Amino acid sequence: MGSISFLSAVCVVGAVQGVLLIVALQRIEARHRVANRLLSVLLGLIVIALLVRLVRHESSFVRALYPQVLLLMDGPLYAYGPLLYLYLHSLTRPAAGLRRRWWLHFVPAALHFARQLEYWLEPPAAFAERLQTGHFPFAVFIVTGAVVQMGIYIFASLRLVYAGPPEAGHAADRRSLEAYVKTVLVLVGLAWAAWGYCVLAFFTRLVPDLRFVFVDAAWIIMSLFPMVLAYFAIGRQEVFKFVPKPRRYEGSLLAESDLTALQLRLCEVMTSAKPYLQAGLTLADLAELVGCPPKDLSRVINERFDLNFFDFVNRYRVTAFKQLAMEERYRNQTVLAIAYDAGFNSKTTFYAAFKKFSELAPAEYLTALEAARLRADPAPEPR
Repeated sequence: MGSISFLSAVCVVGAVQGVLLIVALQRIEARHRVANRLLSVLLGLIVIALLVRLVRHESSFVRALYPQVLLLMDGPLYAYGPLLYLYLHSLTRPAAGLRRRWWLHFVPAALHFARQLEYWLEPPAAFAERLQTGHFPFAVFIVTGAVVQMGIYIFASLRLVYAGPPEAGHAADRRSLEAYVKTVLVLVGLAWAAWGYCVLAFFTRLVPDLRFVFVDAAWIIMSLFPMVLAYFAIGRQEVFKFVPKPRRYEGSLLAESDLTALQLRLCEVMTSAKPYLQAGLTLADLAELVGCPPKDLSRVINERFDLNFFDFVNRYRVTAFKQLAMEERYRNQTVLAIAYDAGFNSKTTFYAAFKKFSELAPAEYLTALEAARLRADPAPEPR
């Protein structure tokens, strides 16, 4: 083969890393099998595309002997999008599982493969001549359709990711998973934008014809994809060892409609009765006001607000502190005096809660509030 180009070398590194990652995914203990298997298939298709790209540009012998192998580079065009979406769905929503008709996502990929059967069945000499003449009817429209389909699946993946936080057992795991998913979407989005530019440049004159640049950029991004995933596999294995958050109230008899009604009643009590202003408020006290067993109240706070009881109450107290601080009668009061009137009974608890639910420290907040007051009501100028 002799010396190869820089881009081909990058493709080789990406392909090798992809193979190693596929092997590693099968060996990770407590792995999420569905998500990792989908990722393995996606990586496998990328590895094949990278190797075929290498053959196309660096091995005239293989091209002459098996010219149809080049079809493997375009064969998976309509499979990338569905695999990406189903992978992210399985990774971030494992409890939901795949829908019963998930295979419908791959109907376009099957139709595209059926369209290519004609080329696979041709004698190698006839197909080699087709390559030289570039006689591939509807090829441009097929590639354009694949770019449009990929854009739709990227949009669906973004909606999936930003519709709600991923299911994970710990906050640290959720943060790692969110960072990983966003990185995957950024890489896929950049590759899609590069191919989209090429389609736009082919059909219109809206952009300069720099297809040679953007095609190379797309291949580099595809090569980087396995490398970036390998970084997460080494440094943040919890992403691939993802375990769904356990359900604490799996045996509860409350239906979803009951939880919703209890949630609304809780919010009404917190707004009207303001029980959080009581320094010694307990879960049992609040449950009595709401009119439900403490366990049911704890479940509502945990599942509907994603907080424990103390954080739930302290969030209201922080809001109350800010409201009291705006009143004129508290203008010259100390931070702790206002905090105690807001329901806090400990300086340590107050500062920890304020830091958790506010961007500023209490003293900084009061300083900013006072500055806003002075701007709104400046002192009169002397006559």
